[in-house]
Amino acid sequence: MKLCPFCGRAIEDDARYCSGCGKKINEHDEITHNPITEAMLHYDEMPDVITKRKREIVRCPRCGEHSLHPLSETTTSVQTSGGGYSSGKGCLGWLLFGPVGLLCGGLGQKQRTSIHTDNKLYWICNECGFKFRNIDDWNNEIESKIKQQKLEQYSAITLAVLAVLFFLIGGGMEFLGILFFAIGVADGVLAFTLSQSIKREKEDYEKLQEESLE
Repeated sequence: MKLCPFCGRAIEDDARYCSGCGKKINEHDEITHNPITEAMLHYDEMPDVITKRKREIVRCPRCGEHSLHPLSETTTSVQTSGGGYSSGKGCLGWLLFGPVGLLCGGLGQKQRTSIHTDNKLYWICNECGFKFRNIDDWNNEIESKIKQQKLEQYSAITLAVLAVLFFLIGGGMEFLGILFFAIGVADGVLAFTLSQSIKREKEDYEKLQEESLE
C-alpha cells in the first residue's frame, strides 16, 4: 500500500488513479507537505485510543462517511511564575515572628519559566475535509479538568475553615483569617468557573459522541 500524494488516501502500490480524489498517480510525483498524509505515514505511532475507536466504526458527523485519517496537533505555551510576594511564606513569618514576619513573604522568591506542551487528537474526513476531536482523547482531557476543579474546590473549603479558626483564635490572628478567606474565595470562584466550562464541554462531547459513533 502507498499514499496518494494529493489527498493522502491509502491506495494499491500499482494504482494509476486515486480512488479518493480521482487524480492520476505518477510514480515521480513529489509528495508535498499534507497533514493527512503525514498522519497516515505515522499511523502506527499514534496512541492506542485512535486505533481503538477505528475498530468501533467512527463516522464523520457532517457527512456520515467512514473514510477518516487521524491527525495529532501540538500546541506549546510558556508560563512564568514566581518573583513576587509569597503569601505562604508571609503567613509562616507572621506565625513565627508576628507582624514583622510578613516581610518573609518577599524572601527567596525565584522566577520560574515552564513550558507546557498539549497534544490533541483529531479525525479528518477524506470526503468533506471536516475535522473533529477524537472521542477518547477529549474524554481524557475532560477528566483531567474535573480533577483540577475538585482540587480547587477542596482548597477553597480548607482555606475557609482555616480562616474561621483564625477569627475564633483572635489575638492578632484576624489578619491571617482575612488573608486565608480572600484566597479561599478566589479558589472558589475558579472552581465554579471550571465547573461551568466543564459542563458546556461535556454537552459538546456527548453531542459529538452521538453523531460520530455507530
